[in-house]
Amino acid sequence: MLAVAASIATFLVIGSYLGVLAHRYTADQSRATATAEGLVIEDAIGDEGDIRVRWTDADGRRHERRFGIYDTDRYVKGARFDVRFDPADPSGRPFPADPEETSGLDDLEVPIGLAGVGAVGFLVPWGWRGYAFRRVGRRPAVTTDATALRGETLDVGVLQFGDSCWLQFGDSTFQRVMWHPSFDAFRKGPLLVHGDLTGRRRVVVELPDGTRLVPIGRLRHKEPRKILLALSDERVVDRDELWLFPPGAVVPPARAWWRRPLLIAAVGAGIGAGMSMLFGSVTGIPAFAAAMAGFLVNVWALVGTEH
Repeated sequence: MLAVAASIATFLVIGSYLGVLAHRYTADQSRATATAEGLVIEDAIGDEGDIRVRWTDADGRRHERRFGIYDTDRYVKGARFDVRFDPADPSGRPFPADPEETSGLDDLEVPIGLAGVGAVGFLVPWGWRGYAFRRVGRRPAVTTDATALRGETLDVGVLQFGDSCWLQFGDSTFQRVMWHPSFDAFRKGPLLVHGDLTGRRRVVVELPDGTRLVPIGRLRHKEPRKILLALSDERVVDRDELWLFPPGAVVPPARAWWRRPLLIAAVGAGIGAGMSMLFGSVTGIPAFAAAMAGFLVNVWALVGTEH
């Protein structure tokens, strides 16, 4: 639910923010009824190949403005580039008189569409995971002994999404699951397992309190590579410290589950804001920040880490 809400909220933030800017753009454009003949005085500006245009309004005042355009081959230095502007405010926002040059509006509307595609792109795997969970949960159940494990990913790189949660059946059968608070209360014992433990398809495990854990990926019949598995009652991660406890010891409770996604969202927002400034778009900071925050939160949730 957190990840789904993050996807929807990200789309709403980006859509609302850029939608307001697009509305202002079209409103200003509707007031730009005066036309002046402009001259391209500079071309191929920046990575997008923008141009700089000079024109003179009806009162004889000279103006210069940078325009983002699509057809850079047509508008090179020395070419004519007609400009539309508001006769009541000649110093306000100008617009290309060429109706085919719509890059200014497209730069606002296209990201809204991309945000919608991105939100759907995350909602689809969540829908599939929920469907698979319910489908497997209807299979016949058997009782078998299981052991709770924590999986520490080796060579995680810059971002650490937390430890993964695993259940081991027998000597060499493993199922990765999404973390749930009830998972921390289980150590070892008999559990109900929906599905076939001899096959490769995922299984749904039901804890003693009735909680069904959502499986991630297929059933494995050997230990995963690049993941260090340990008994859940032998290790507790607290910030940058790793505490080891003997079996049977009272393990301190894990920190609040919402702290890590909140931190990840903040990191994502910072990365997004930095990317926007790197691209030279100050107005795009809110959209980039929201996009990266929602992206990282969804990645964290899809990975299914413990906290």
